[in-house]
Amino acid sequence: MIDPHEVVAARRVLGRQLAKYRQAAGLNQHQLAPYTHYGRSTIANVEVGRQNVPRRFWERADAVLDAGGALTAKYDELASLVQRQRREIAQASVARREAPHDDSGVLSGLLGHSLATVDQGRQATAALHEEVVNTTVTAGADRLLQLFLQLDAEVGGDDLYEPMTRHVGRLARAVDASPRPATLHSLGQLSQMTGWLALDGNRHGAARRNFTTAVYVAHETDDGSLAASALAYLSLQATYRDHPKRAQALAATAVQAAAKAPTPLVRTMLETRLARAHAKLGNRPESLAALGEAQEAYGRAGAADEPLWISYVDEIEVNAQAGACYLDLGLHTQAGAALARAIALLKARRPERVRDHVHYLSRLAKCRLLAGEVEHACQTGMEALDLALTIGPSRVVERIGEFDAALASVNTNAARDFRERFAVFARSR
Repeated sequence: MIDPHEVVAARRVLGRQLAKYRQAAGLNQHQLAPYTHYGRSTIANVEVGRQNVPRRFWERADAVLDAGGALTAKYDELASLVQRQRREIAQASVARREAPHDDSGVLSGLLGHSLATVDQGRQATAALHEEVVNTTVTAGADRLLQLFLQLDAEVGGDDLYEPMTRHVGRLARAVDASPRPATLHSLGQLSQMTGWLALDGNRHGAARRNFTTAVYVAHETDDGSLAASALAYLSLQATYRDHPKRAQALAATAVQAAAKAPTPLVRTMLETRLARAHAKLGNRPESLAALGEAQEAYGRAGAADEPLWISYVDEIEVNAQAGACYLDLGLHTQAGAALARAIALLKARRPERVRDHVHYLSRLAKCRLLAGEVEHACQTGMEALDLALTIGPSRVVERIGEFDAALASVNTNAARDFRERFAVFARSR
């Protein structure tokens, strides 16, 4: 499979070629920009490989820089590479759907692809995966959850949903045969994870069923934090589906369910879900108050042992959730600042979380558009699209589509190019 970094490297090579021909022609970026029908910042971003532009840009650059078609030819090579990458992703998806239901093979393949795109330090997870595959259906739940949490961050829910569903089905049958507390606890945790994978792939019925199972099992095992977390996921699902009143009611119920002193990270997550629901309803004081509670709770993190399933809550997540709330509340400047912080932290600490990176960039693009920075917004949207090519979740299309919809009335070259490219991307999914 084509490494995503190969595409990035090819784009940078093309950008350097543009800079070389521009300098040879005695033009600066400001002087070249009008000939391409783009702004200087686009030229600057293209030259360092940060922005993708269509073929007609390269045809114009070839003509004005007297490059003899070299730039267009190099662009065609890049476009061919991207098309091959898309075909490989599509073929792999079909193969996974048609292959026999061998979870270990699916997981091995996913993990192999994942490890090819992250730093070598994460290769320790391969040993973890080997151990998980060889455990019984009722053993190693924490190890399996850890593996799926990693893979979910790197490749998204679409590829992981089916193997996890099959494992949870076997676990449920084991519970029916022998409802031991440890087995029930494993079923609750993994049902919640399966619900999230379903939600990430827009399988809303399956998501609701799995979250409801997690709530039921959590009550059976007297695990108030897990019950509250599963309710909070149901709230998030309602937020995604634009049912803010239901989302707010579920989030409030989740906070109440965890009233017996939840751990700091669990409290942080619950308050951000409540803040998101209030933001969707336009309840600014209530949303900001819940965000304040979340930030206060996060400040106490590390003071208690946390369940493994809450390990995704970190400083990146807190900033990203704040950015989403500010955006829904119409506080675009604050939203942009929070999302920019989340992205900077993500790049520095967790670069493998590609799916999150795409979501944050999509929201940041919308912030910049609302601030009147059309070209900057489209550049950010293009960056989100480039990253989205390497992952699978259906919700990614939905999130970038929100920015595409916001661009509908904008009639600039950058906006038209983004809409054209997004249409191709959406059709490929």
